[in-house]
Amino acid sequence: MDGYRIKLYFCPVMKVAPLRPPTQQASSTLPGIHFHCGGFQHQAPRTSGWDTGWRVLPYTLLETPEAGRWHLDTAGARITISPGQVLILPAGIRHRLLAECSQPMVSTWFYAHWEIDGVPLRVEQEALCMVDTAMVEAVLGIAQAMQRGWGELSTRIYLQKEGIALLEPIGRHCALECVVDERVARAMTYVKEHLADPLDRAILALVAGLSETRFHDVFVSATGEAPIQYLHRMRLQRAMALLSHTEEPISRIAEQCGFTTLYYFSRFFHKHTGCAPSVFRNRKSQ
Repeated sequence: MDGYRIKLYFCPVMKVAPLRPPTQQASSTLPGIHFHCGGFQHQAPRTSGWDTGWRVLPYTLLETPEAGRWHLDTAGARITISPGQVLILPAGIRHRLLAECSQPMVSTWFYAHWEIDGVPLRVEQEALCMVDTAMVEAVLGIAQAMQRGWGELSTRIYLQKEGIALLEPIGRHCALECVVDERVARAMTYVKEHLADPLDRAILALVAGLSETRFHDVFVSATGEAPIQYLHRMRLQRAMALLSHTEEPISRIAEQCGFTTLYYFSRFFHKHTGCAPSVFRNRKSQ
């Protein structure tokens, strides 16, 4: 058996069933869950008629409005979000956000990403909007902590604790799953350690010890996405994190994320986020 599947199950009394690998081949210890967040824009006013354009994000978006209403469009559906509600938008869903023309929208949001032993935890759900006071308070608390900056160790500990705690209320409404395959995990680790290098499916298949065709099939079965899609998502995640938390020149960020030219990086970033890298960086201070 080359891999195993981990699922998180939640019940209303805030108890989490233990994660237990079903085979000794995997691990004899509880997998480590790590929370990553970034790209926040706390209480940023968005003028009437504001529109992100169509985009696909590599992170799960958590957002709660405090004034004004806005809409989320996905393929064939529209969700309207109002104050007191919270939006969960899993990674990989093509969508656009629009503010109503009646009044400016004030919103708190951030991107969230969880990993179990380095393997992404997937939120298996379409976009979901709900009234959940605990979720709203959690989103506001994490955003406020992020606004204080990452310099303090106490802030980092708080964010890790609260970010992992978010899985409980999210798990009440969404399926959470992490599929682990040792061959796929090797390729994932290689991607993260070599994002600045030229990478393609042939190289990753060699790392995994599989033929290209077999590697593609195994990777899709384990993660729900093609190897190159995963590579693109990791490069986009790294770029968004560097834009949010460093003052590195955008050309240098492009190099660190494996883009051969600034032009190609800018086009790629705009295609997936709906804005240029410079605009994304400037939004954090608006």
